[in-house]
Amino acid sequence: MQHLKIKYINLAAFILLVALWQISYVAWPHSYTVMPSPFQILEAFKDNLSGAAFYKDIGYSLFRVGGGFAISLGIGLLISIITYFSKAGSFIAAFFDFFRSISPIAWTPLAILFFGSGEGAALFIVFLGGVFPVFTSCYDSLKTFPEMYRNLCGTFDINGLRFIRKVLLPYLYPALFTGCKTGLGMSWMCLMAAEMISAQNGLGAFIQINRLLLRTDHIIAGMLVIGLIGYLLMKSIDLIRVKTIRWNYA
Repeated sequence: MQHLKIKYINLAAFILLVALWQISYVAWPHSYTVMPSPFQILEAFKDNLSGAAFYKDIGYSLFRVGGGFAISLGIGLLISIITYFSKAGSFIAAFFDFFRSISPIAWTPLAILFFGSGEGAALFIVFLGGVFPVFTSCYDSLKTFPEMYRNLCGTFDINGLRFIRKVLLPYLYPALFTGCKTGLGMSWMCLMAAEMISAQNGLGAFIQINRLLLRTDHIIAGMLVIGLIGYLLMKSIDLIRVKTIRWNYA
């Protein structure tokens, strides 16, 4: 009951905000290129959703974030496990900590030089946005793995890949999903910035093109779609986590 009440309060607050926005637009009329009204943004939504080009931009962005983050997930998890077993683990972790402090967007000029302005540069920026949160979350969790568990596994001859698959990975699952949620969010944001700089298509490029055309209503409509897709991506991670780690939600 309390949860339902909070939902109604949030809905009422949203409606009030939109109403105040529309009232301010009517009371102080100005060009829509400065700040469009809610109805103009709604009209921009309808214009974009009625054409195939907008759906293609969404598809390009989802393809890039999916491909780039899949690489981030695999490499981040692999290197965290290698770092855990390696005698040079503290050096590898320090190396990642150093490069983690560099914004992935700062790599855009080099990415364009290395990969051109095609898919490679965008995938590389998405990879950088996701790999550091995944690695950090997994490695920090591995550092807390009890040594007695490892010794006990050795006693029962559970070593090598069997130890990783049967013991280490299940222990890592909660931290892995935390890293996935943070990393996927970072990858999505980095992709939008990269597309605005170098891509010819995608939601970031859509916003950049409409900036040049002074279509603020289409820009805000695109931003809302970006926010909605990002929200759905985060919720999908939560849903997968609940379905896969039932014991963690008992």
